[in-house]
Amino acid sequence: MPERFNRPAIATAPLSLVLLVYPQKPESLEIALAAWISYADSLGRDYEVLLSEVDRSQPSSNLSELPSAKNPHITVLRNPSHCGVGIALRAGLAKAHYPLCLYADCADGYEPTDIRLFLEAIDQVDLVAGFRESKSARRWSLRRFLQRWLVRIFFGVRLKDVDCSFKLFRREIFGRIPIQSHGPFAHAEVVAKANFLGCLMCEVPVSYAPANGDIAKTQYSSGNWAEASRVFRSPDFGPALLPSQAAPSPDRDQNSPTPHVT
Repeated sequence: MPERFNRPAIATAPLSLVLLVYPQKPESLEIALAAWISYADSLGRDYEVLLSEVDRSQPSSNLSELPSAKNPHITVLRNPSHCGVGIALRAGLAKAHYPLCLYADCADGYEPTDIRLFLEAIDQVDLVAGFRESKSARRWSLRRFLQRWLVRIFFGVRLKDVDCSFKLFRREIFGRIPIQSHGPFAHAEVVAKANFLGCLMCEVPVSYAPANGDIAKTQYSSGNWAEASRVFRSPDFGPALLPSQAAPSPDRDQNSPTPHVT
């Protein structure tokens, strides 16, 4: 395999789980959160769970009072009211510490056990995206069909299910992928920027069967398309030099040791 396609093995690295919490019944949220924690425990590695609330103007419960939220691996992030998906995702990723970062909805639709499919693929790529396998997910409305093709035409993203909110990344790629979108276009923005930067990506099928309907349904309003236009016209790929790439200060003694950057 050409060297530019080689990636260091990372599948067994510690994992940061960013779970997006939408307004829902406390008992449903507790069941979903307990399932994610149970599977994370079974992996036998260091991990953290970052609960990032979406739309706190309609609080479903006090997250800190959920029984599962008392787990020491969990951090609850308090986002602003009317917080969109992009804001919640940005807040969660900013607090992630581990080399592998996975984000998903903390709801009953996804199966945490599907994480194994992502881990099996990540050593060869930078990003693994899920695509939903269910009858409801395969019902393409005209609007969703147009969304998919517009993202493909304007951003070159050829994923089957670009809006699927179940993805695994090498965390290091986010140094060049600051999330500009406040709403659900963030799902497409992340893969569009990764694609532009030459990141390798693949898709894996994931189970998707929400019991109470799709609480995190992606619907692009005019405001979301305005965000898509802004990302297309003025994309932000981070600072000119990342902290680890910064040149030594001009007044530093050339013979002095180079500081270690972590």
